[in-house]
This record gives sequence, C-alpha cells and structure tokens, in this order.
Amino acid sequence: MLRGEPAVVDSTSPRLGEKTTYYSGICLETGEVEVMDVTENCTAETSATFLQQMRKNHTSPLIVIWDNGPAHRGDAIRTYLKTPDLHLRLVAFARLQP
Repeated sequence: MLRGEPAVVDSTSPRLGEKTTYYSGICLETGEVEVMDVTENCTAETSATFLQQMRKNHTSPLIVIWDNGPAHRGDAIRTYLKTPDLHLRLVAFARLQP
C-alpha cells in the first residue's frame, strides 16, 4: 500500500458471535502456556482476572509484556497492581508514531 492510502482487503474473519476470544501467555523459560477463555468483550476487568489467574498459577516474579489495547488499561488494572507483594511487572509495547 502507498503511504497515506487505506489498506482495504477482503476478510474471512467470523462474525463476533462466531469468534473464540481468549487471553494467553507463554513462559519464555519453560514454554508453559496459560490460557483463559473470555465469553464477553475484553475489558480492564477481564485483563485483571487473567493477571490474577497467572499470579495464582505462577508464584515466581512475573514480567508481562502486552500491547496497548484498551482492555490493558483502566481502573481494574490499576487497582489490581496495588496488591501488596504482587511481584508482577507490566511492560507495554511502545506506540509507533506516524
């Protein structure tokens, strides 16, 4: 695509009701996969629930690297990160400037 031109392509993506949505994480040291199905829209609350699940299942300090999606920000995330002795660090991908 030329710079400044919209990138329009045909899509075979299913409709929202036909999609499967889930959170997943991979331990870079062991290859272990953590998964959580999501039955509703992804929100800060569902993201916080996934972080809680990972924290429950993995007791060592965690570094979570994720994108800047709206579900990765919000009051539920900020509140959860205030948990004492959480030993969890969030790292967001840098946003690219146009």
